[in-house]
Amino acid sequence: MNERIHKYFYEELSTEERLSLLRDVEASEELKKEFVEYQNLYALLNLGHQVQDKTIGKQKYDCFILQKQHSVMWKRWTRRIGYAAAILILVVSTSILTYWYAQPEQAEFLSENVMNTLYTPAGQRAQLVLQDGTEVWLNAKSKLIYPARFTDDKRNVTIEGEKPSSKWRKTLPALSLFLRMMLIWKF
Repeated sequence: MNERIHKYFYEELSTEERLSLLRDVEASEELKKEFVEYQNLYALLNLGHQVQDKTIGKQKYDCFILQKQHSVMWKRWTRRIGYAAAILILVVSTSILTYWYAQPEQAEFLSENVMNTLYTPAGQRAQLVLQDGTEVWLNAKSKLIYPARFTDDKRNVTIEGEKPSSKWRKTLPALSLFLRMMLIWKF
């Protein structure tokens, strides 16, 4: 094989030497055949590297795209988790602060001075369980006034209208002694 052909494809010849080789290839049929064979061999060798480079490049590109997708998805999930954590912190802190500030107000609101009133319309009866567990029955056209919260051992209750049913009267002395309930009757 001609040494100049080898140097031509590896670009080791100067411009003048290259032109001289190409003139000789056109002039000689044997040199032309040798040049074409070497050119085909060189092209096949480079083609093999290019195919391998393409597959390696495609694999690396796919790996890069996959990593990018994972990082984007990770950023989305961390952002969503951050939002959820912020909302959870707001809800919990708001609940705690509301409970903390409202608790003293509830105690004041449910003090002994706040009175609840239960009206029983004509033709109906009503049953009520007070805060201390006492069960109260009212007849028609009656009104029961009782505190929202019993603070002491003393239970002040006002009943207006019909007298309580016989069931109340039978249990009233026992309740009165046990709970020290004081009834104020208004007729």
